[in-house]
Amino acid sequence: MSLLEGEFESIAILDLDGEVLDYVGSAPESSLVKEVTTIAFLASRALGMEIRRIELDSDRGKLVVLIDPPLVRVALVRDRR
Repeated sequence: MSLLEGEFESIAILDLDGEVLDYVGSAPESSLVKEVTTIAFLASRALGMEIRRIELDSDRGKLVVLIDPPLVRVALVRDRR
């Protein structure tokens, strides 16, 4: 399976300790990847921050956007367990 196939249940907003703060939306993974990275980019620019890196972990079904300075992490999750 390619990294942009399949569906994720939601976007999870995590704090720096990895605790889930909120779940947002449900859409095909490719749409969520684009939306999350766009939102992270716009938010980081508006706050004068830089995106440090974007990680796509296909084994665990999540995308993590790390912003510098790190405030929150944004993850795509396959389920809410």
